[in-house]
Amino acid sequence: MDIIGGGLNTLYKTTNGGINFYRQKTDSSSFAFISSISFIDGLTGWYCCAVGRIYKTTTGGQWITNIELNSAEVPEAFELQQNYPNPFNNSTEIGFSIKNHGHYRLEVFDVLGQYADIIFDRVILPGVYSVSYEASNLSSGVYFYRLYSNELHKARKFVVTK
Repeated sequence: MDIIGGGLNTLYKTTNGGINFYRQKTDSSSFAFISSISFIDGLTGWYCCAVGRIYKTTTGGQWITNIELNSAEVPEAFELQQNYPNPFNNSTEIGFSIKNHGHYRLEVFDVLGQYADIIFDRVILPGVYSVSYEASNLSSGVYFYRLYSNELHKARKFVVTK
């Protein structure tokens, strides 16, 4: 895994030796140049930007994702809701329910099944959540988003229109 940084507080990650780079979620409120990146292992690292902020990841580069806990009440089932709005231009909301504490990943794939983006990859407590997804790096088309853990997975379809 390699991470590079640049202007507008933007980070890019590759897991295949630089053939493909994927934009990482970062702090969109800061438009500073990233001045330093350091990892102590494949998951834990920090980056600094020119305005004096320091950010940390424990998931190998997924920095900031606005996951909102809507209810801490333990849901009856693992569920992935349809995003809204759908179709959408740049941004959509995705709701989901987690019954068991664990490591979950929410990814986006194109219609050919090729990886297109990662929304989050982290440990989550039981509850009802929503996440705002910005699809500015996707072109117009049909995509699938999949939420999964080691034991469970669900997928849904959305349409990006530009």
